Amino acid sequence: EGPTSALNQGNGLILRGFDSPLYLIDGLPNQNALIGIGPREMRQYSSVEILKGPSSVIFGSIEPGGAVNLITKKPLGDPYYEAEVSAGTFNNYAAVGDVTGPLNEDKTLLYRANAVGRKADSFRDTVETQRGFIAPPCSWLITPETTITLFAQHQKDVQTSDRGIPAIRDPDVAFLREEYERLAPLLVQQAFPAKEVYPIEFRTDDRIYSTRYFGNREREIYTQQQNSGGYEWETYFDDWVFRNITRGEELTARTEGTVAFTGFANDDNRSLNRGFQERSTYVGTYSTNFSLTGNIKTGALTHRPHVGIDLTHAFARVRIEENFNDVGTRDILLTDAERSFLENLAEPNFEFVERQFLDQPYNLSTLSPFSIDVGVHFNNAAGYGQYQLSIYAKFHVMAGARYDRVRGRTQDRGFGVRRSLFFIPEIAATLYTLPEITQINGDHISPRGGIVYQPIKNVAFFASASENFTQDLTALVGAAFTPKPTIGTGYEGGIKLEFLGERLVATASGFEIRKTNIVVIDPVDSSRLIQSGEQTNQGGEFDILATPFDGLNLIASVGYVDARITEDETRDAETGRKLLEGKRPANVPEYTASAWVVYEFQTTFLKGFGVGMG
Repeated sequence: EGPTSALNQGNGLILRGFDSPLYLIDGLPNQNALIGIGPREMRQYSSVEILKGPSSVIFGSIEPGGAVNLITKKPLGDPYYEAEVSAGTFNNYAAVGDVTGPLNEDKTLLYRANAVGRKADSFRDTVETQRGFIAPPCSWLITPETTITLFAQHQKDVQTSDRGIPAIRDPDVAFLREEYERLAPLLVQQAFPAKEVYPIEFRTDDRIYSTRYFGNREREIYTQQQNSGGYEWETYFDDWVFRNITRGEELTARTEGTVAFTGFANDDNRSLNRGFQERSTYVGTYSTNFSLTGNIKTGALTHRPHVGIDLTHAFARVRIEENFNDVGTRDILLTDAERSFLENLAEPNFEFVERQFLDQPYNLSTLSPFSIDVGVHFNNAAGYGQYQLSIYAKFHVMAGARYDRVRGRTQDRGFGVRRSLFFIPEIAATLYTLPEITQINGDHISPRGGIVYQPIKNVAFFASASENFTQDLTALVGAAFTPKPTIGTGYEGGIKLEFLGERLVATASGFEIRKTNIVVIDPVDSSRLIQSGEQTNQGGEFDILATPFDGLNLIASVGYVDARITEDETRDAETGRKLLEGKRPANVPEYTASAWVVYEFQTTFLKGFGVGMG
């Protein structure tokens, strides 16, 4: 329903109102995405599957809204060659190569090589991105029933960290609050506090350039490198398929430079605080999955059993080596005279004027004398089973369950140093609130069930109920508490229609999903993470796929989500009222709609070419 990205440094998606940072690669979870980094080069994938609703029985710790499964490009038995060079606005240049084919005459050894190079500026001043990528998988068809594929991937990104545009405090709301507190009776104010009567405190301002970058153009550079490798083994025998996929991944990332805190402007509605950090991150994950799937027919019955085992180990280390809490402020709000003056400047003078108008001196006395060094270990072992029974192709019943065993630990490597220097643990703990050791232990069984009734060939009714179990790794880094697992419960029902020989397919569905123990930023102290309450999302979706005639394809969808925080444990220090309960979560649109039309020419010299819009 909507892509998300933190500081331009990761991929994400909001599905049915829940942020879904964890995506799957060939059905195997990518744990790197859980800490919000690791953008993927999409040219390495042949297709993208959207799995809606809780599906942890098969795929493990995914969010209750659903997950994205990325299917990698595999070597092909027939030769295929592709080369592409593109150019676009803001100096966007890319070169892409994709070649595949057999290595021997009987086509039992296959190869493929994907390579991408990108470089682009942005509509935001001085923001740049660069990427290099290569993936060379190869396959060995040992027998007609058995195939093993080896894969590897390398990707490097160098880009500017962009924290966006700050919001200012709305002076009209501030005035109304003051007048309300001055004129309203005390009993009325106690029942209806000013901040609840006039809740919108921040807004954007037209005088802030949307193209203005508020960081440090020379220093705020983010470098990220990803490497992965593994194998996929698949064997068919009789009515069964055995599959084993193993993947190892590592990611290193480093940010060095000025940090412009662009969430909100200061009280003067004019300046923006800035800090300085050198941050490095390493994430390593090792995952393997063994599964056995059957497709057995006995008379009018079709049995589809599916069992499997998941094993995952993840390790992360986050270090902040230098930490200036204050390196000066930056002026973000220009007067008309200043704006006119800047617009009329020649480009060679921009650096000088930027310093005159926007940069203030550093305050070196705010250097933090201690680096932050946190290590995270995470282990997950799981077993699952699912059984589907089809009767005369009219009734389909499915039931399954998954057992997860989670063990995790964080270690604050600098805690002992601070304690030895300050001698008093209470003082040392105030410097950085993470305990020296944080342990998590989780065991959970997630059930799942569903039914499909197909009275006639082109009409099917469906309903399902499922649960999922997630241990949020972001809660292990930067939280001063022992995080609880997040439990999601979902219910869904709907109808699917097919007409005109499957040229028109329409699906309508309604759902309710509830998620507990949500990890959020503390509304009282934005430097802390907390777990608070419950979020409930209810809504509906309508999807349509149409092929009115050969060559023309239409995909369209509309959706509605009523998302609410239904339970909350945080309270306002002044009023005692709950801060989040009853409110809509951030970044969740109430209505969504999309459409895409593609036409591929069927005759003449244009055959094979296509045009599309959406």
